[in-house]
Amino acid sequence: MTTDWDTPTEDRRMVFGNHNGRVRLINCTVINQGIDWEHEDNVYWQHKVVRKGAVDVVLEGRSEFEAINVKFEGSHMFWVPDGYKMVVRNTARGGLAAELLPLGSCPSWEWVYTMAEDGMVRCGIEESRWFSSGQIPLVRLAGEDMGILI
Repeated sequence: MTTDWDTPTEDRRMVFGNHNGRVRLINCTVINQGIDWEHEDNVYWQHKVVRKGAVDVVLEGRSEFEAINVKFEGSHMFWVPDGYKMVVRNTARGGLAAELLPLGSCPSWEWVYTMAEDGMVRCGIEESRWFSSGQIPLVRLAGEDMGILI
């Protein structure tokens, strides 16, 4: 999300659009040691905590990260360069594999909003036809077939 910086501070709002990074985690599990609850430097109200384990995802520019049915064990750091989508999956050997896919000029999915008869806003996801066609070039970042587990 970005902020519309051209408006006065009290009128600013968060804006989500096609130029923002996006993360999609569906049915994922994280197993690690998490926060070090005993550490003296923790300032919880400022969200300054020392961690023993974490899964970090860093999105640069207009990039995407997606994991579906993935079990993250231990600490992991994923960095996705601008203009790419990283797809992470479990491997048969129990590790993780990551693939980098170029996004092209549009995101791989978008939110779709519709108004229901009861006045409620319904929200759904629409996959990009370009991505669902299977005709995308692939950059294999790491994977079990290369003998690299992350």
